[in-house]
Amino acid sequence: TAVAAAASYFLDNWSPEDIVYSLFFKLHCYDLMVSYRSLRREFALGFSLAGLPADQVGR
Repeated sequence: TAVAAAASYFLDNWSPEDIVYSLFFKLHCYDLMVSYRSLRREFALGFSLAGLPADQVGR
């Protein structure tokens, strides 16, 4: 599990272009990511299958 924040700014006046807040959940077989872009007011949900460690392949 992790939390991240990222911001980008316009260089001419240093006003925020976008601010993104993200949560990452690493579960047993898959990973989930939830992001919120505050200036656009939109959510995104990501899903990916987690790779197994080499010693657990085929079990």
